[in-house]
Amino acid sequence: MTSIEEQDLAARRARAIQELVARPLLDRRAPSFATIATSERWLKEWFARACGWILIVDYRRGLARLRKVTGEVDASFPLRSLRQGGKVFTKRKYVLLCLVAAALGEHGRSRMSLHDIAVAVADLGVRAGVAPYNDLDHKDRQAMVDVLLVLAQLGIVAELDRSGRDYGADRGGNVLYEIDEQRLAQLLVAPMPPARCASWQQMITEERHLRQDADGPSRLATAAAKQRLMRRLLDRPVCYPSDLSTDEVAAMPDGAAELQRWLAEAGMFLEIRADAWMVVNRRSSAPRTLRDGSNVANAALLVLEVIARDPSVDWVSAAHLASAVGELLDEYPWWAKSLRKDPHRVASVTTLLSSFDLIRPESGGWKIMPAAWRWTTSVDPESVSTVPRQPSAAAAGHAQDDLFSQELM
Repeated sequence: MTSIEEQDLAARRARAIQELVARPLLDRRAPSFATIATSERWLKEWFARACGWILIVDYRRGLARLRKVTGEVDASFPLRSLRQGGKVFTKRKYVLLCLVAAALGEHGRSRMSLHDIAVAVADLGVRAGVAPYNDLDHKDRQAMVDVLLVLAQLGIVAELDRSGRDYGADRGGNVLYEIDEQRLAQLLVAPMPPARCASWQQMITEERHLRQDADGPSRLATAAAKQRLMRRLLDRPVCYPSDLSTDEVAAMPDGAAELQRWLAEAGMFLEIRADAWMVVNRRSSAPRTLRDGSNVANAALLVLEVIARDPSVDWVSAAHLASAVGELLDEYPWWAKSLRKDPHRVASVTTLLSSFDLIRPESGGWKIMPAAWRWTTSVDPESVSTVPRQPSAAAAGHAQDDLFSQELM
């Protein structure tokens, strides 16, 4: 294999890793599915070594499932409706998602109508001791439709036939679905299987019975700490040492080179600073980035430049941040008309910034996190303790142009 072919293969594998991290349940329509199928063994070994995750590939059925487990609850990237402007799933919709998945699993046949799903969900709700599903309630029907749209996007159900009006608007409407039982079985991923747990809290507890040496953590414990760091960096491009456990902090110095190598294989590189570790990803097609061109993202960048202007100030009041958003829109009256009319525009901006861990709620305002200054026009070179080996020519550009283009689930 020539060097050009090797580079092309490495680039395709990097794209496959990022796509699997962003969407852990893929079908053959995914752009990287062919690479996942042909590089199955290499990708399985990479995820097992770098993250401790299991990759399942069934190219005959067109299925790729990355079993991502973290051992912690992360509400930063919730499910969103595929209609209604992408509203975040409510607690009720999450409950219905679980009930619908259980109803499809209990059905035992490859096809099921929407009306049959509604009846089964109502019965399961009573048995589970939660508020039962009510198809007379317009909001419940809308929530049911949102859940089924998400399951259809994941390939778990596929519409075969439709009759009547939209079920969300008219309870007389009906849809016949085909169920992909294999994808349904792969939907739930947890460190602990449900059969061994008495509560959902136990399901997210990752058991690692690792021997501790008398003079410090064992090799297995150190490897586990590196994997947890890698998981964190893949899902959240900013990592603050103050948020890490003792064993993770201890693994940071020795594990830096290994983490850099793993991230390089995933098409990214690790920027290590005294106050934060940050993952840089220059993929132009990365869907989750503060530079995605949306009105909210542009407003967040401009507001961040205002509130992070003075490095000696690490807190901003909620009123001042809201005022900054308003002044920004007043300064550019021809821009972002949809954002200007949105009553939740300030919440949208703060939610986006906090999802990248650039600000955190604190004492009636927002704490400006150290990584926020990575987006300012000037960067203090003394704050960088380690730089990636052989950085590309693009690395010399402005810092705010390329950070956090990290694909996420």
